Amino acid sequence: MSTQPLPDISSFQILETTLYTKCQGLVLLDAHVSRMKQSARQLAEEYGAPGAFAFNENTAASFISNAATERLTDREIPHRVRVLLDSCGNLDIQVTPEATAASAEVFLVLDQQPTADSVFVRCKTTFRPMYTDAAARLPAEYSGAQVLLYNAQGEITEGNIANVAVGMPDSSTGEMRLVTPLLCAGLLPGTMRASLLESGQIVEGRITVAQFKHAAEQGWPVMCMNSVRGLYKVTPIILN
Repeated sequence: MSTQPLPDISSFQILETTLYTKCQGLVLLDAHVSRMKQSARQLAEEYGAPGAFAFNENTAASFISNAATERLTDREIPHRVRVLLDSCGNLDIQVTPEATAASAEVFLVLDQQPTADSVFVRCKTTFRPMYTDAAARLPAEYSGAQVLLYNAQGEITEGNIANVAVGMPDSSTGEMRLVTPLLCAGLLPGTMRASLLESGQIVEGRITVAQFKHAAEQGWPVMCMNSVRGLYKVTPIILN
């Protein structure tokens, strides 16, 4: 784990982000509430602050759904929904119209240095220096691209805004599978990631930086995933 000092517990919030659509409602809402509960427990333990981030998990889903619905500007169009939970247990629901995903190519650039493990890569919060620092290391020509992080052991972890899966042949059958990094590598337990694992569309496995570079060189598929965009293709970029 990282030896960096922890930020003040009141300076950040647990964050969950999902999508509202007319057909689906709030995507994976129950999974987001469950992850929020898990993050609350981990952070309270990390800070030695029993009761911090406590919320009523039995009513949270209905509260979030009702609050989000009230804030929709137009129920016919998709909206991004952000759920924020502070250390005192207060929930804030933010809703904004979601632009239709552009069809332009999405670049995923391998970071140039490892990211240290910490509770903040395992819990989604508004404290995000590990992600903003990685994005700041992007060369100018890739400004705005997504960044692929890896840990001190040289294992791929996740993108700065999404989980990742890499096409790799099965060692026994040779069949191409989409492999997503193991949680123990140090990454966010994404709700869409969990849904795709359950459906069998992706599998878990260790992915080294060397393996990722090889996959990119071979033109094997690289995908990202989150609750807002679902599963989407990216173009891997190796800078060195």
